[in-house]
Amino acid sequence: MNRVVTPFEPDLATLRKEYTLVDMHVHTAYSHDCATKPEAIAKKLRELNIGAAITDHNVIGGAMELSTHDDLFIIPGIEVTSKERKDLLIYFNTPRALEHFYQTIIAPNLKRQERALFSTTKLPLTTIIDEARQYDCLISIPHPFATRPKNAHAYFSQLNNQDALASIDAIEVLNQTQSVKANLASLGWAVQEGKVCTGGSDAHVLSWLGKAVTATKGTTPSAFLEAIKEGNAFIFGKQASPTKRFSNLPTIFTQKANTLLKGARRRQH
Repeated sequence: MNRVVTPFEPDLATLRKEYTLVDMHVHTAYSHDCATKPEAIAKKLRELNIGAAITDHNVIGGAMELSTHDDLFIIPGIEVTSKERKDLLIYFNTPRALEHFYQTIIAPNLKRQERALFSTTKLPLTTIIDEARQYDCLISIPHPFATRPKNAHAYFSQLNNQDALASIDAIEVLNQTQSVKANLASLGWAVQEGKVCTGGSDAHVLSWLGKAVTATKGTTPSAFLEAIKEGNAFIFGKQASPTKRFSNLPTIFTQKANTLLKGARRRQH
């Protein structure tokens, strides 16, 4: 079982002396609800001297772009939304594996509004899990006690979904955007189900990056993910205060709206 250390903000300088540190839930401007450019994330990762799992909503452009930086520790991933509007974080050992999964399974099944404010697929959650299991990957349930319709705990607690839960590797037990109560409930659920844990900031703005990290001694993406599967990981971080969480929402949507507007203007000229 992974160990969780909270509610303290991680001391990155001390931790990196012994561990590889990765923020396991990071979004870029490729996501429908984020305006942070990949190059800004790359710069911030170098400043913090940590790695990141790039997990955009139903797209992989950010993960593929940042994976080209040889000096960065990038775990290629994706946050896939099922037709039931439940999310899965899926992490891959290589960009090539992520790209194959995306082009084969996700891209053909994106709903028409994939470029709108809310992105989703036409795939049932069980199908996404079954298809992902054909790859060497790690599947984690993010923010399981989020508000509906994202509340995955309620979905997996239904008797007919127990087989799907058995195919899940991990549960995200520390997410900076969630309340202390929600994160503690996630941890309790992980313990109850015997699942290993992941943690990340769920950064939709640059200032959140690195506020929650997963630490292992794995020095490659594959070794890092394997350490999590084996329960040899620590999760460090602190939830953002309610004021900070909600104060960032206007920034996220304003920045994204401005980005989309600029893109539309460029296409008109």
